[in-house]
Amino acid sequence: MTPNMMGSSSPSLARHRKATGIGEAPYEKDIFLWKELRNRARMPLYFNYMNALHISYSVGLPDAEGEYIRARRYPAPVGVPFQEVTEIEGTHWGTGLFKLDVPYQLTVTSVGSSLSLSVRGDERNERFDWDTSKFPQLTGGRIGLRLMPGRMSRIRHFTVLQT
Repeated sequence: MTPNMMGSSSPSLARHRKATGIGEAPYEKDIFLWKELRNRARMPLYFNYMNALHISYSVGLPDAEGEYIRARRYPAPVGVPFQEVTEIEGTHWGTGLFKLDVPYQLTVTSVGSSLSLSVRGDERNERFDWDTSKFPQLTGGRIGLRLMPGRMSRIRHFTVLQT
């Protein structure tokens, strides 16, 4: 997945890789069949009802967490807060990436139990890696982008390559 993206004053974006529903109505395996349930971004729909590898980043926000790039594996087990069990070890803090009006090329690679995000732009070339072997492996599903309400990102030249 290699979209070009322009940084913004407060972007927050999540990418879902190989996302499927949990297979119980109305959360069918094909997440396209229940897209209308996701017209408004409501996090529990993602972390409770999707089987997905998830990469997200948040930059320049005045919240307590600050800037990060992280990966998660959904769904969370019933009754367990998703923050406790879905995070894939290796959150990256304070990267200084995604400056306002600077274009970046993002490349996501998922092979076996290896997940990576490469970011090129602003004379930088950074790579962030995660080992997903502690989680059940995903073998199929859709790729999705989820923009957070109140955040701004521009995406162009979105390409998916399969090897």
